[in-house]
Amino acid sequence: MNSYQYSPLHARQIRLLTLQSGARNERLCIEIEHVDLFKVNGSLPPHRTPLFEALSYTWGDLNDTEEIIIQDTFGTGRSGLNVTHNLAAALRRLRYTNRPRTLWVDAVCINQTNLSERNEQVRQMVRVYSMAVRVLIYIGEEEKSSDLAMDAIADITGEVTHVKLSAVEGLLNRPWFERVWVIQEVARSKSAIVICGTRAVAWDCFTRWPTRQACLPVPDVTWADYIPGVLNYNSGFASSTGTEALLRTLCETRASGATDPRDKVFALLGLLSDEEQKTYGSLINYSTPVDRVYLDTALKMIFESKSLRVMSAVQHRMCSSPPDVLDDLPSWVPNWSRAGHVLPLGLGQQFVEPFNAGGRYCTAEIGSNGNLLLRGLRVAQVQRISNGPDSSSSSYRERDTVLQSGYELLATDGDFPLQAFLHVISATPPSAIESETGYTRDVITMEELEHLMADVDRQNYSRLQRRVMQYTYGRKLFIAGDFIGLGPETMQEDGLLVVLPGGPTPYILRPSPLNPHQFELVGECYVHGLMNCEALQHVREQLAQVGHIVPITGHPKCSAPLEWFIMDSGKDKSAITIQENT
Repeated sequence: MNSYQYSPLHARQIRLLTLQSGARNERLCIEIEHVDLFKVNGSLPPHRTPLFEALSYTWGDLNDTEEIIIQDTFGTGRSGLNVTHNLAAALRRLRYTNRPRTLWVDAVCINQTNLSERNEQVRQMVRVYSMAVRVLIYIGEEEKSSDLAMDAIADITGEVTHVKLSAVEGLLNRPWFERVWVIQEVARSKSAIVICGTRAVAWDCFTRWPTRQACLPVPDVTWADYIPGVLNYNSGFASSTGTEALLRTLCETRASGATDPRDKVFALLGLLSDEEQKTYGSLINYSTPVDRVYLDTALKMIFESKSLRVMSAVQHRMCSSPPDVLDDLPSWVPNWSRAGHVLPLGLGQQFVEPFNAGGRYCTAEIGSNGNLLLRGLRVAQVQRISNGPDSSSSSYRERDTVLQSGYELLATDGDFPLQAFLHVISATPPSAIESETGYTRDVITMEELEHLMADVDRQNYSRLQRRVMQYTYGRKLFIAGDFIGLGPETMQEDGLLVVLPGGPTPYILRPSPLNPHQFELVGECYVHGLMNCEALQHVREQLAQVGHIVPITGHPKCSAPLEWFIMDSGKDKSAITIQENT
């Protein structure tokens, strides 16, 4: 049988497939037609508007394929198209025995070999899913306890037992829940239904599942331990809009999967408003190399938000980690293809005012050679770093380990500043700590600190304790000059502590292994006394030309001049060159 040849789509057109009826084991047969999006969007009377359902699924193994039959619309010819085994299984499950069914399926309705068409169709995907009468979520066939899990989720008032909890956990570990694309596919749907074998449950039942904390048989377990990102996607866009919402969601979905690493960005752009999509839609181009997509995304975020907040998402591997395919990505650009394990400081925190180390507006410019130009301050050199396990060790989450590590680093004659140490290990500003602990002494011993942590009332204790566990994970305490802070576990003792206008936090740089006069960004950090623009007060007149500096008292230990930080975007991508301001 000849292979199917796609006909070009005109502007504003999409393809729909009609799945012919058949018995369970019959060969799959479909028809493909071109439809104008305006017709689907309701410009025609309801009885003439094409109705279709959109399929959300996982492609599966691209090498495990099955040929389906494509019948031309006149019924005079047939051709074949290879689809993955997982898609074929989904179509068999969805096929009616007595009537056809109209669907939109990305692998069939988009010519995947035509990059130009693929770019345009991906930009329209959010419209497709929003226009569909229903989104069909196929997560696979039944196996083991999947029927029990589906029934438990459907029964929203039923008792949650250990057996049901285990079954639901297994169901939510299926590949569909790991895909980054499914967030957009479900978010804009009119309605959606989850199909697993012979069971079908409304998506609304899944979204209500995280609210059932009170039904848990074990108090120490939270649904957050089991619920994938797709059930929590709203958090980023519910609390913010535009660039900030996109950045939050990029961070929340770092562990989500995508066949093409460009889709880690592209798949989320449909969650933006129509106006915001005009700004970011130009990024969608599958002929652009992955590293360039990530670089362009970072630059667009910086200039749209007038902030360096995107740099808070930078998380580098330990030096002993295996090589990465994007190791030549600029050090100041987040690598979205790698799952993040550290909770960013600079994206704002619950119960705490956003940090403002570098003021509200950044000084970013693009140089003639395409490099990003920033002005900033060298505050101090990193001198000492705490010992302790890295983020690969679960013991680093234990409070005693964190406290002991800090004590060994900071103790002098058996005591150290409480109002610095507590702020640093919990990444919390003074007002929040004092409101939770009521403790204002300047000096405390290790024994007193442990006693204090144990005496905090249960609600506040759990909040403070949780912050200590969250923000010390993947980070280590350090001393730089007269400052103490909490920074990336990958920092080195010869690193630089810097403040950049527009950056919510200070940052740590390290010397480049290729050139000792150049640097790489290691990541953000919390530094006691530098989180509210204190370092920039003595240069506020210079910065007044480019942005607003909050009029607060400056830090007496920060008096360095502004310098140019040249963030290389070209050949030497990891290099950051520091030059005196002229």
